[in-house]
Amino acid sequence: MPSQWSSARIQRSAFRIIAGTVFVFNIVCLAIAQVPQAWSWSADHPEQSFQTRTSSTDRIFQALKKYDSYDMKQMKLNAVMQHLSDQFEIPILIDERGLEEETLTVDEPISISLTNMPLGNALHWLLSPLNLTYSIESEVLLITSSRGASGCLVVYDVTRITTDQEDFPSRGNFLSPRTMIHLIETSIVPSDWLNQGGLSTIEWFRDKAGKRHLLVSAPFETHQRIEAFLSVLCQGSIPARLLRESYRSSRELRILDTSGVRPSNLRRAVP
Repeated sequence: MPSQWSSARIQRSAFRIIAGTVFVFNIVCLAIAQVPQAWSWSADHPEQSFQTRTSSTDRIFQALKKYDSYDMKQMKLNAVMQHLSDQFEIPILIDERGLEEETLTVDEPISISLTNMPLGNALHWLLSPLNLTYSIESEVLLITSSRGASGCLVVYDVTRITTDQEDFPSRGNFLSPRTMIHLIETSIVPSDWLNQGGLSTIEWFRDKAGKRHLLVSAPFETHQRIEAFLSVLCQGSIPARLLRESYRSSRELRILDTSGVRPSNLRRAVP
């Protein structure tokens, strides 16, 4: 009898250890799944779009660039997304809680007719009238509210298209990181940035190798516009006049930040 009790105690202890291990493993997996993915972009290889992706997200990126035509009349939102999911062979999910924030449902009627347009642009014209947007999260294309869209974190290597010099003109038509940030904040969805009451953030830093990077947390659609803007800079086709104006604006903003008085007011005060 004592040996049976001892055997039962050993079995119960082994069961507790196994159950505890499984529980901890599930918690770790859940935590990993909820960590937002950080991507990177480099001016040295702008054609590669965002790097360090999985094969699933790579398919979604490629699908968003594919051209097609779209003709939908009074189709329900969930039916439209199922049709696009089948057409482009990518997983698409609808965030119903995000729809509730805009007092919408998956049965919202959609009517749109577009010809020869990338899927990403078509989604913009389809979703923006409803205050909805799309994002890539956990290897699926997620349809959610503009307010509820999670910020994607991207590190942009802008060493090749920036300069250490704050004064303009510098060697070639290059921007300083501060001026580049000013251009992005004032030209690409201005209301989304933190300095305008939004949630998107952008900062620059230098790594140990001396390379200059932008660290940007913003909705996925915003990143696509930033990528397009930086790709233009990589081609060296941005006008010098625009660079001079952006530099002048960024200087005035820095003076305003430090003194609280606009440069135009200072000029008027000088006899």
